[in-house]
Amino acid sequence: MPIKLDVIIFLLNDIIFARPEHMAGKMSKYQIKFDALEWRSPLAGLRFKAHTRGGRRLRLVEYTPEMAPHWCENGHIGQVLEGRFEIRYDDETVVYDPGDGIFIPSGAADRHMGRALTDVVRIIFVEDA
Repeated sequence: MPIKLDVIIFLLNDIIFARPEHMAGKMSKYQIKFDALEWRSPLAGLRFKAHTRGGRRLRLVEYTPEMAPHWCENGHIGQVLEGRFEIRYDDETVVYDPGDGIFIPSGAADRHMGRALTDVVRIIFVEDA
């Protein structure tokens, strides 16, 4: 079942971000309207929309096969919304499908390299800001 990007409910550390239908025209401190945020693209094949509040950042990230291979040591907690994504770690390679969760600790011991296996991969991440 496809996940609608305009309805994202994510509960983490007692912070709720939501866009219920009855609030579609109203702004709330508990709501992030991703449609209103600008895409940022730090490199080819990767773009994201982000909202930061209270030391946390919620990022909607879109990957394509054009993203150049690179190692990352940042921690990530998220869920694959769409597409198939492969992450290579030092000791294994994992393929993530829609609905799969991602939990990667920060640091060199858990460095990783991601790669889109489909034309587009969309992942929602909750990260320390």
